[in-house]
Amino acid sequence: MPYKKLCLIAVLILFIAIINIFFGISLIKSESMEPALYDGDWVLFARYSKPVLYGIFFIDHPHDENKKIVKRITRIVSSDYFYVLGDHKGEYWDADIGEMAIPLDSRNFGLVHRSKINGRVALVFWPLCRVGWV
Repeated sequence: MPYKKLCLIAVLILFIAIINIFFGISLIKSESMEPALYDGDWVLFARYSKPVLYGIFFIDHPHDENKKIVKRITRIVSSDYFYVLGDHKGEYWDADIGEMAIPLDSRNFGLVHRSKINGRVALVFWPLCRVGWV
């Protein structure tokens, strides 16, 4: 009997590790993607997704590679470069800096290289009233 419990625990740990390799969870901390994503949404993202037109992706922050921002691909310039925009075109509340901000997207920092794209947002899972595929 202890052998079965040990196997079950090992399988569960392996399952969680594999899921963590291919998927991630993140909190949206700005209003720049409204109405698709709202400040406070928890999302599941696929780490190794091919960049596609109109997909919403996490990309490296242009000034701090330790931070990520969420943007929609609005134009595929080449196989390696993408033009990205936030859905909210005007000023929005940025929780990180605690004040109103203009969207940080390709209008400010130019094209995004494929290597800076980290994963496609797939699902909003919290709050429950907003659960759904993106």
